[in-house]
Amino acid sequence: MKKIFTSIFLFISTLTYAQIGGENTFEFLSLPKSGRITAMGGSYISNIDHDLSLAIQNPAGLHSSMHKNFNIGTNIFYGNVIYGHAAYAYDVKKIATFAVSLQYVNYGKMAKTDEAGNQIGSFRPNDWAIQIGAGRQIAPKYHLGANLKFISSNIEQYHSGGMALDVAASYLDTAKNFCATLFIKDIGVQFNPYVKGQKREPLPFDIQLGFSYKPKFLPFRFSLIAHNLFRWNIRYDDPRIVDNTTVFGDSSEIKKPKKYIFDKIARHFIIGTEISIKKVVRINFAYNHMNRAEHAFENKKSLAGFSFGLGVHVKQIDVSYGIQVFAKGYTSHHFSVNIDFGKFIKKAS
Repeated sequence: MKKIFTSIFLFISTLTYAQIGGENTFEFLSLPKSGRITAMGGSYISNIDHDLSLAIQNPAGLHSSMHKNFNIGTNIFYGNVIYGHAAYAYDVKKIATFAVSLQYVNYGKMAKTDEAGNQIGSFRPNDWAIQIGAGRQIAPKYHLGANLKFISSNIEQYHSGGMALDVAASYLDTAKNFCATLFIKDIGVQFNPYVKGQKREPLPFDIQLGFSYKPKFLPFRFSLIAHNLFRWNIRYDDPRIVDNTTVFGDSSEIKKPKKYIFDKIARHFIIGTEISIKKVVRINFAYNHMNRAEHAFENKKSLAGFSFGLGVHVKQIDVSYGIQVFAKGYTSHHFSVNIDFGKFIKKAS
């Protein structure tokens, strides 16, 4: 069973924030919800528009124009792992806009072995969460929202469940094309550990702050996301790296350990831009320093930490594709579609 847990842990820790990702249970809750979010480095709480997938992540982005919107997506990952989501929004006038979504991870078919390594069967581990979100505009420029999640994780005969809460507040100034969001995610508890008697594990709690700005008459929207704001040092210190030499190659004097101040600061930020061409085509670029620092090979940096995407919006349908690079030869391809059934129904009638 150790091999099974190790395989699943490697996938989750790779797809989220690497080394710090292994500290929590239910890490799949931090996976990007759509191709557009993947293309923006894994978080895009700094923008509110017609896309329901952004509002699944940031519930403060739920608004009445999303009434009867449907969003679905899937991510094709290496190792036969597939994860995705499906969501539907409904507006209740004078109360709030609600969204129900399902998030899942399918790890594929795995061999079940005994302690000697003999195969005695197979099984399919999976994670899933049902989320209920609500958002409302409380003032001309202020939006509030919350998500409630019911979580389940299943690995052969080992099962675990839990519950989590997201809360968000956004400031949106459409005249100045500026948006700011404070997002507190995965406040919750693990109801039961995988193995009876073990200690309950923490959820992937995070505090994020996002800003975006679109200069007037330019097609660019710049985004800055700060994550893990509740702790300063999220750097992984590799115990294998020991430098006892001086600048002259003399190992008699041990150098003072580096403080890595810039690296520690940079790991908290995701920077990106979204280019809109006549409100029909979107092009996305982003850089996540945490992903690059943790995933790039020492001698082959490649494009680890960078992500790219393309989106097309035609009438009631919006299609997004995002690609995120982790290490050389390891990429994540995310596809998602947003359909505005509300406008379809109006046209039909």
